[in-house]
Amino acid sequence: MMRRLRDIFADESTFAIGAELVTTRGIIMQEDSARIVQFADDLCQDDDVHWISVTDNAGGNVMLAPDHLGRRIVDHGKNALIHITCKDSNRNALESAAWKYASEGLENLLVISGDYPIDGFNGMAQPVFDIDSVGLLQMLRDMNQGLRIRGRKPNTYLHLDKTDFCLGCAVSPFKLTEAEQMMQYEKLKLKARSGANFVIPQLGY
Repeated sequence: MMRRLRDIFADESTFAIGAELVTTRGIIMQEDSARIVQFADDLCQDDDVHWISVTDNAGGNVMLAPDHLGRRIVDHGKNALIHITCKDSNRNALESAAWKYASEGLENLLVISGDYPIDGFNGMAQPVFDIDSVGLLQMLRDMNQGLRIRGRKPNTYLHLDKTDFCLGCAVSPFKLTEAEQMMQYEKLKLKARSGANFVIPQLGY
């Protein structure tokens, strides 16, 4: 039986190892996509890999949504970590995607603001950023607690069933100035208070 990612992180005797996959633009059957799928399948067979992370339009480029590959990873008995970003969708679309992920057993989410789009169909897409990563973490935390929404009748409210997301966030320890770096740490504290269960630092060169 697959160990849940939150249990792996809580186990101090386990040195957790993850791998990140970037999807491609186009259908999953095309040649370059098929290589990514095969690589994902190979990683799923490696007992030393505890989770596989799947990006969401990485670098602002249009790519296959991460949940398709995420479902395949989970079906192969490995934890999938789905990136969910704020750049392409408003809060309603993000909530809708979260309900979809929860319904399909994709419980591990890396919550990030995302990169500005750099390309799209017939030009550059308009970035959204209706909420940022802190706001999205707060929404997903509230969904875990049982989201309270307005009912159809005046002054009535409904409590939706609780989700069970394991929420992660990112932080960059590689800013150019002290002021920029301190802002990263202050925002990290906000992310922790807003529901982040784990942190993945970005790489610097």
